[in-house]
Amino acid sequence: MLIKVIDAVMGTGKSTWAIQQLKATGQRTIVVLPYRAEIKRYADALLEDTPELNVTALYDDIEGQNKQERFEDALQDAHVIITTHTLLKDFLKLHLFQLIEEGHWHLLMDEAIATFEPIKSLSKTMLDGWLVNGIVEIRQLNERLRKIEPVSGVTEMYTRADNFMTTPVEKYLLKGLMVNDMLAVKDQSAKGFFTFSLSESRLKSFKSMTVLTYMFLGSDLDYWCRMKGIGVAHLELTRDAEDLFHLASHSGQYSGAMFKSFIEILDVKSSFGNERGQLSATSSRALKKKSKRNITMINEVQKDLKRHFRNRKKNQVIEPEDFMYASLSDIRGIWSGKDLPTKFIGESTWVPYNKRGVNGYAHKHNLAFLYNVFQHLAVKQTVNSVISEDSCYSEDTLALSTLLQWIWRSAIRKGEKVRVYIPSKRMRDLLINWLGWS
Repeated sequence: MLIKVIDAVMGTGKSTWAIQQLKATGQRTIVVLPYRAEIKRYADALLEDTPELNVTALYDDIEGQNKQERFEDALQDAHVIITTHTLLKDFLKLHLFQLIEEGHWHLLMDEAIATFEPIKSLSKTMLDGWLVNGIVEIRQLNERLRKIEPVSGVTEMYTRADNFMTTPVEKYLLKGLMVNDMLAVKDQSAKGFFTFSLSESRLKSFKSMTVLTYMFLGSDLDYWCRMKGIGVAHLELTRDAEDLFHLASHSGQYSGAMFKSFIEILDVKSSFGNERGQLSATSSRALKKKSKRNITMINEVQKDLKRHFRNRKKNQVIEPEDFMYASLSDIRGIWSGKDLPTKFIGESTWVPYNKRGVNGYAHKHNLAFLYNVFQHLAVKQTVNSVISEDSCYSEDTLALSTLLQWIWRSAIRKGEKVRVYIPSKRMRDLLINWLGWS
């Protein structure tokens, strides 16, 4: 199995290139996108100038038929099927992959699919119960890593039958086990870690697989390929002054120097964020406690926000329509206060830090990224249990990639300058280095 990775910075035109390829080759292709909202736009672009192309776009249900049934029908005569990552990864029934293989379908993935997902609701006690009842089996992969596998005919029965003593949570996990790899990582703690990992068996049904992304090296997809021993053709896409695309082997280097004039990184006076772990998930949740120290730290960030975005003395008052911010969902309501009304920094201007692939924020020029991105420990431990110590999981790649994807939801995607406030020194330095500032 070989995956072709098309690696190019945002704005290069990866989707445009892919649509050109789909029209030119005529290969039967299943296109998977991160969000359902993007499906119609993709389909419309495909049908422009080629109305004869048989495209099935699964962005909504039709009466009497769900998306999975429409997907199966489309396998018979469509040229292109457009659906979501979620439908491909979690919901398509196994017999459909046999039809995919028989139909010689290719796979085009716009944005890398989620390859790891920490399992927070599985306990050792629950797993022991499954083993006693013969619902699952365990296979030792190495000294630290075990794979929890379904038992043919039994696991599925427990997910569907109501007369068995399985809780809704257990049924949800067992259904996940039917379509993903479930991994158990041994570490110093008594509990260990559990993770869902994308099963490569679903992808092997395709004649070829192409992924459009940015910053592949050090990404979860990169680690997943290394863990699975899957080959990668890593290519860089560029676009010249005449709007012609070119593919070449990727250099392995990532630079945003060309965007220096488009991103203004605002100065930070707040000391909260100077330490590496501050504004992480754990640090952010701790802010909900009304301690004197927490109030002081929140006030420091609020002062910076006022200074840059609601500064009446300098007649610089940004309207909510031109502002967006990211923070951990749990605390998105704590940043409002005097001169920072909730209509400015509240539910209506909050954009999740991991929001990708949508165009609904391309009119916003003033940004505040109030989060410090780290990977979940379960995913880190899963990766590090397999790959060599000299290439262990790098969280900085994930952090920078997440920040860039979020920034590119804004007006910069239209070639317009944006202002960004980032109180986390770690996150700020990652962006500064990527832009090539000393």
